[in-house]
Amino acid sequence: MSDLFVALYGRGKEIFGLTFKKEKFTKKLQKQVEDSYVELCDDNFLDLELPLSCLELSIKYNNSSKYYETYLESKIKVVSSGMRISYREMMRAGDDEVAVMWYHIHAFSTYHIWRDIGKFHKSKLKIITSTRIDETDNTEYEYVSEILYDNRPPDETEEWGEPKFGFEGPFILY
Repeated sequence: MSDLFVALYGRGKEIFGLTFKKEKFTKKLQKQVEDSYVELCDDNFLDLELPLSCLELSIKYNNSSKYYETYLESKIKVVSSGMRISYREMMRAGDDEVAVMWYHIHAFSTYHIWRDIGKFHKSKLKIITSTRIDETDNTEYEYVSEILYDNRPPDETEEWGEPKFGFEGPFILY
């Protein structure tokens, strides 16, 4: 049996956020958040997000690099999960809450390993996407939410990333 190693590379977002009750979210509190949101990062990390449009991947089977390609050229199955999630929904903000989110552009990689897969078949590799509804600029985009081989998740996953730019935000989402 052989192992399969898939690395996803790209430029995405490292997302942070928190919620407040609307009645307590005063102009004074908003100003405090706007002045100190960078210091709030450690306790308010939400997700690393890799948009499909920025995706590159590397596939290794049996310790040899067989493929290196972008997903558009690879004929890897890309399947939508059907999920459409806004930032407010990601933060589980209720109707009586204000969501505050910020992010920075992040260069990152995710590494996925499946142990003892037998013979590798490219057709068994599947990238699952979800749709992000971005209230900050009224756009939508697909991002990687899961990766499967032969309909099973990886045995091991590791993420690595490095911020490339300063923060965007904070964005106040009602």
